[in-house]
Amino acid sequence: MFKLKLRRRNISNEELLHDICNVAERLKTKAITSLQYDEYGSFGKTTVLRRFGKWNIALEHAGLKVKNRQNIPDEELFENIADVWRNLGKQPCGRDLNKALGISKISTGTYEKRFGSWNQALLSFIEYIDKGYFDNDSFMI
Repeated sequence: MFKLKLRRRNISNEELLHDICNVAERLKTKAITSLQYDEYGSFGKTTVLRRFGKWNIALEHAGLKVKNRQNIPDEELFENIADVWRNLGKQPCGRDLNKALGISKISTGTYEKRFGSWNQALLSFIEYIDKGYFDNDSFMI
């Protein structure tokens, strides 16, 4: 009925990472969120965050997949748009960036958060190309 969880100190990195992997195994997944870890892990997510700085860094050290990347450089976002555009053979629309389709590595929501809207992301992409930051010879609009 009552589950006692005493606070421990001096937990090694290895023990934290092992526990993260155990939670992922228990949930039968290759990536877990910090909320899932908080619910099923032996330690708190704040312990992991204090130790590794960011949740995604802890996942990488544990050998797990990172579900939600943060602070993706604009260049990588634009490269992804170009890849999707090439793959489709036409200008992509927001729904084409659904990661479940397997064409895009980055979801539309990431672009909307960064640029304010999908249209603004496309305008920024074209501006990026026009400034010569992109190999325009390999990409035709």
